[in-house]
Amino acid sequence: MEKENLNLENLLKTKEKELEQLKEELERAKEDLEDLEVYVEEFFSFLPFPVCTLNAFGLIINANKAFLRLVQYDLLEIVGQYFNKLFREEKEIEKIIEALPQKEIVENKEATLLTKDKKEIIVNLSFGARKDKEGIFIGSFVGMLDISELKRFQNELEEMVKERTEELEEKIAELEKFRQIAVGRELKMVELKEKVKILQEELKKYKKQ
Repeated sequence: MEKENLNLENLLKTKEKELEQLKEELERAKEDLEDLEVYVEEFFSFLPFPVCTLNAFGLIINANKAFLRLVQYDLLEIVGQYFNKLFREEKEIEKIIEALPQKEIVENKEATLLTKDKKEIIVNLSFGARKDKEGIFIGSFVGMLDISELKRFQNELEEMVKERTEELEEKIAELEKFRQIAVGRELKMVELKEKVKILQEELKKYKKQ
């Protein structure tokens, strides 16, 4: 009986020790998870390009500093707003968000962002679907790039090409006009030479008479 009680005490001590170890491991796991969450949040905030997180309905639930600088809203002002309402192409972006559960990734969509003070900025948008561990769609990540300077340069380059093309077309038209005049004069010269030749032949005949 004493032996059985001793075995039971040893078993209880072992179980208590295992339970204590499990509690310590659980505590370490919680700390690691908290550290990871802080890391992810800091990394999200640190990203140099604008990023925000949307819920399944397209509402903004978080945004990093670069995003807030671009849209010129504070975080409290922007959270809870529909993402598509920030753009001139409101309906088109709404359709993209609605299609994300099936498409999962949509990249390189050009749109016109409307900032808080109604300034228009051309941006390039990329969307990525967010899903839980069961694979259920819970929202999306959105990244933006300000391409307004690139578009301005592109438009200026296109305008320069257009102006240069018009100049070249004018030059070609002038050269064609000159060619037509030159050809006309050449034909006239040939015609005159033929007339001179005929007159010379007639003059020879007249002298022989």
